[in-house]
Amino acid sequence: NEQYMIGIVMAADNLFAVIMLPLFGALSDKTKTKWGRRRPPILVCFIPMCLSYIMCWNPIFGEAESARLANTIWIVCWALVFFATYTMSLIAYYGSLSTVCSTDNQRLRVSSFKSFFDTISYCLVYALVPLVLEGLNMHIDKFAMLLVPLMITMLIPVFMIKEGERFEKKALE
Repeated sequence: NEQYMIGIVMAADNLFAVIMLPLFGALSDKTKTKWGRRRPPILVCFIPMCLSYIMCWNPIFGEAESARLANTIWIVCWALVFFATYTMSLIAYYGSLSTVCSTDNQRLRVSSFKSFFDTISYCLVYALVPLVLEGLNMHIDKFAMLLVPLMITMLIPVFMIKEGERFEKKALE
């Protein structure tokens, strides 16, 4: 049963990505507000992203064997909310590179640095986290909750994006 559930979740994730990525990209490109096109999606997605991350690590149906399916459904639902809001934030961020960087070379460098640091962080997470958890004798859900404050870093692009009324007025002057 668990093997089938993993397959279903993975298939749902891929289907979700195929459907949602183009929709999120179009939404981010067509949003027009006085704060610009990219800031609002990041700001609107921030709270649901943080909340859904926390909810993923707090199954509410207990630890009994009979609660396993209900907890799995709970986590999958919250994970979909998390990945939707996280993806929308990233799409808005990547779409903002044209306003953050003035040249194609700068955009390429920013993207390359992000890819480099993403790779480093993946290596650290997959290699070091299990060692840290074992060394601290800590369960992963407790460790995940300790990392929640790091989600504030998702707001950094909001302050870097150079679009909206304020920047348009400067450009006109």
